[in-house]
Amino acid sequence: MEPTSNASARTVPVVRPLKALLLEDRLRQGRPEAGFAFPGRTPERPFNARSVDRRAQAAWRRPGLRPITLDECRHTFASLMIGRA
Repeated sequence: MEPTSNASARTVPVVRPLKALLLEDRLRQGRPEAGFAFPGRTPERPFNARSVDRRAQAAWRRPGLRPITLDECRHTFASLMIGRA
């Protein structure tokens, strides 16, 4: 999907450990080509947010952790990366 304007185009840096995990996941799924981290059925809908959220919540519960939102995960990860700088 193309950005709707130059202002909406984003470059998102990915730290080396996360890049390795994403590449490993792509290979496991049999799709080594470039693309979205969470592919959907069409380019217009790169991922199903409800499906990603359900999988994340289940991943938190399996080891007995209190589930947090994906937004909280994103902020926590950013804080940890800032702390490593």
